[in-house]
Amino acid sequence: MPDERVNRLLISMGALGVGTVLAGLSLHTSVEILIQYPVFLMLIPGLMDLRGNVYGALGYRLTTALHIGETEPRILSKFNLYNVLISYSVTIIASVIMALLAYIISASLDLSSPGLLTLLFISLASSTIVYLILTPLTTLSIILLFKTGRDPTDFVASIVTGVGDALTPFTFIAVSSLFQALSPSLETIIVASLSSVAIVSVLIVWRAGELRTLLENTVSSVAASFGSSLGGLFLATKTALLEKLPLILGSLPAFNALIGAGMGVIGNSLNVKLHLGVENSLHEYIDDSKTIALTTFVAVLVSLLTVSGLTLTSIQSVGISVLIIGLSFPILFLTSSLLTFYLTQVSFKMGWDPDNLVFPLMTTFVDLNGPLILSSVAGFFV
Repeated sequence: MPDERVNRLLISMGALGVGTVLAGLSLHTSVEILIQYPVFLMLIPGLMDLRGNVYGALGYRLTTALHIGETEPRILSKFNLYNVLISYSVTIIASVIMALLAYIISASLDLSSPGLLTLLFISLASSTIVYLILTPLTTLSIILLFKTGRDPTDFVASIVTGVGDALTPFTFIAVSSLFQALSPSLETIIVASLSSVAIVSVLIVWRAGELRTLLENTVSSVAASFGSSLGGLFLATKTALLEKLPLILGSLPAFNALIGAGMGVIGNSLNVKLHLGVENSLHEYIDDSKTIALTTFVAVLVSLLTVSGLTLTSIQSVGISVLIIGLSFPILFLTSSLLTFYLTQVSFKMGWDPDNLVFPLMTTFVDLNGPLILSSVAGFFV
């Protein structure tokens, strides 16, 4: 049984690693527009994190409901209807807030940026495209896995984060390349239309008595996404380091996303046990985390080696980067897993749903501290 779980985790984490590598390559091929509008460098990490926050919560809400018998494993159900409406509402609300914050910060720092309307258009349009792809994929995958006797818990974070990370930079850059060809009137119509759909979704969710879930996921997602943007800003101050070890930058999306996904797996496993009334001590939790730590670390290394191969990085740089990752990984994973344990326990005892709170908060914690730990460790070798 443990071997089966290792295999499942290796497959899911490997798929996530591929997604994050594709995300890095998408950004690498879009250097000109990112230099022209540095504000995009703030928005993209935040929106990437938002995908995990929203769709991770969507997936784990469904996974928990299936495990405790709250819903049936079928596509057409009231639970899935309200679940996807909550996710779209949170996506649009958070995208609007992120665009506003990015515009304000870019203006205060005198960073080049298109107008606020254009930022809203790019954020909402790209977010809706990802929603239309990721929502049915996540829901259908979980139901099929559950029906075939497989635990979706080990796959949710990887599916959501991997696909979301691969799609977000691509859709964002694609939509941003259109704004110069669109009139302000058309941008206004698109922004107003997408916002109206979100408002109707909120009203339906409110009438169904699910407003608390929406508010929990919105607050945690906005806070988490903004935190991820700040992590990107911190890394931007380490340009000298990145010039000497560009492979660290190329592997950072995988490093952050894979550890964040690992926190989603162990956090949801604990949450299901808490809902079922199964005792789970810290010792048992640590034993369960060892398997996830091993598979996550292997996936991080595979992702790093993939990036190095695609970019023709020298063997010396690869060796130093592997050493830095090897020293940084246990620090961040151990800290994150302990925090996940206590946050899940506390939020459950307080009557909050850990699926809505813990995963978004932990992805932010990883996105904030990943660049800090990696750059600190790398400073000893550069």
